[in-house]
Amino acid sequence: MEVVNMASKTRIQKILDLAGQFVIEQKGAWGHAEWEELVGKAAALGVEASDENKRSLGNIIEACKELYSEAEDVAPAKKPAAKSRAKTKS
Repeated sequence: MEVVNMASKTRIQKILDLAGQFVIEQKGAWGHAEWEELVGKAAALGVEASDENKRSLGNIIEACKELYSEAEDVAPAKKPAAKSRAKTKS
């Protein structure tokens, strides 16, 4: 397999690398804050944060998540639970 220098990679290769690395680092589970951070990193690579591009990026990471779970022979991790606010007594 040929190793490609990061500087010589095309934008799509960089985006795919970003998506794959994201799924690996998140161990196949992420919340909204992590998603927003990924969108920001993709924007830094020149990906416009349009709804269509976000949907496409979401589809890429979901496909990576399936492959990650299968390749690692692990069940997909559960998404982080939403933090609940403590109830105050009145």
